[in-house]
Amino acid sequence: MRPLVHNSFLSAKGLRFIGVKNYILVYTVNEENKTVSLYRFIYCRRDWMTILTNDLRDE
Repeated sequence: MRPLVHNSFLSAKGLRFIGVKNYILVYTVNEENKTVSLYRFIYCRRDWMTILTNDLRDE
């Protein structure tokens, strides 16, 4: 399994990521249900940590 994001706020939300060419796939894993939920697919040259942090703070 991939590691949690290296950001305390985002990792508390259970976010994980994997690089796919020039993009970052951000997802969560529900171990109880054995499911993966895709959260965001974002271009890697963007400030994705800030974008995700702002998205989640607005929720």
